Amino acid sequence: MIFAKARIVGPRRGVGFPTIFLAAATPMLAAATFALAASQASQALACPFCGSVQSTLAQDIKGSDVAVIARLIALPKPTESKDGELNVATPMAKFEIQEVLKGAETYGSVKVIEAPFFDEKPLGGEYLILGTEQSGLAWAPPYALSPRSRKYVSEIVKLPASGTERLAYFQNYFEDSEDLLKNDAYYEFALAPYTALQAMKARMQHDKLVDWVQDPAVAVSHRRLYLTMLGVCGQASDIPMLETLLRSDDPKFKTGLDATVACYLTLKRADGLPLVEELFLNKKQEEFTDIFSVVMALRFLGQEDNGPIPRERLVQSMRLVLDHPRLADQAIMDLARWKDWSVMDRLVQLFTSSDPETTTWVRIPVINYLRACPLPKAKEYIEQLRKIDPKAVQQSETLYAVGPDPMPNVTTQSAGSTEGAASSGPQPAGSGSNASGDGATPAPPASGKTSPAEKSQTPAAPAAYKSSSGAFAPSAAKSAPAPSGHLLPMAELAVALAAIVGAVVLVAVGRTIRPKSKVARGE
Repeated sequence: MIFAKARIVGPRRGVGFPTIFLAAATPMLAAATFALAASQASQALACPFCGSVQSTLAQDIKGSDVAVIARLIALPKPTESKDGELNVATPMAKFEIQEVLKGAETYGSVKVIEAPFFDEKPLGGEYLILGTEQSGLAWAPPYALSPRSRKYVSEIVKLPASGTERLAYFQNYFEDSEDLLKNDAYYEFALAPYTALQAMKARMQHDKLVDWVQDPAVAVSHRRLYLTMLGVCGQASDIPMLETLLRSDDPKFKTGLDATVACYLTLKRADGLPLVEELFLNKKQEEFTDIFSVVMALRFLGQEDNGPIPRERLVQSMRLVLDHPRLADQAIMDLARWKDWSVMDRLVQLFTSSDPETTTWVRIPVINYLRACPLPKAKEYIEQLRKIDPKAVQQSETLYAVGPDPMPNVTTQSAGSTEGAASSGPQPAGSGSNASGDGATPAPPASGKTSPAEKSQTPAAPAAYKSSSGAFAPSAAKSAPAPSGHLLPMAELAVALAAIVGAVVLVAVGRTIRPKSKVARGE
């Protein structure tokens, strides 16, 4: 019998660091986090609203040097310590290898291994154990396997690396009774390209999706995925059900509002916008999380051409966000990216507003908008506003590089003049929105403007808000070149992380906050 004793490595880590959640916290933080997000998002993902996800089991196995399924044959020996001494020795259990999933050519002769084990489970159970070569083989804490999950792990290493067949396999484990399988299947879809999701439209389980999106027991992040899939395979008969969800005040459904609106509009098309505007954008009493969710859905639908709703119609809805000055910053970047220059005068009025709750959040976005605008009047406005708030102009010019945008024009002249109407469609990109696992959208508390901490917890901008479409983007230096139409992740990673840490500290000591939403008050 060949025996291998190894050091330990930590458990697997999630791959979706939730940088996007802090994007609205402070101007400096926004630049840093968008730079980090841009460096991670390189392709459209299947679920733009699903939020930050962990690595999949297949990714973990691929990233290891050796992966085995092993049977527990000996528990860790009891440790002895003298009175007053702290015993920090890692408990090591013995496992007998049953199957080598990876690394057989190097470690196939190993029969028994020692790995860290912190449970007191009966002997004979099977586990997935991953090892990494680090000046000797280091084993991570094992995953306990049931007979079903053992079969699952053995099968996923044999699947195609991508494509319809791979996703069709994982689809069978949606809402599985075993959390390990259910969550891993969700992660596989959330990390897959959106084109792969579209390609398996005919194989989607439509009726199950309809049931799951109405089930309050389904995790919000999972429901967001199912709503995105329903947007691909849905039918006209699903629209009344989606309208019921839109009108619901149940917090469990409110937290998935972004994906619900996107699914509804994808199926209902432009005819669905009046209801969305009535329910959320035309209300005098603003609900930050509701409006933010609608912004995310409109942004989702406005990413690509040839979609279900013409972009000029989406612009009309996005302009309604400006009727809520304390939330206007959420829409300004999209109006600039969609080249809607008709609201220039209105944005300047927001900049010069006497309400500090408005000016605190809109000033840098307004300057970014003006810098992206090709009209001579925009340059004149910038110089006028520089006299009012030179710091805001300086931060915009320092932190954000403005480059040409490849998107077709919606409005290229001043108020009311339209030219070059374009249509757009949902080619969502992922990462996402929430790092909390269930994707909950917390409602803003207290009075006044939402604090950076609260903004950091609102639904994340879909990664479909991708770098190739940015009218302006974070920059580390004013002189940095601006490649055509690309978000520029020019802030150094260390600077970005330092900005995030600094902003979190500022948030911790307290900032001005928005009024509680009805969801938070339980109304």
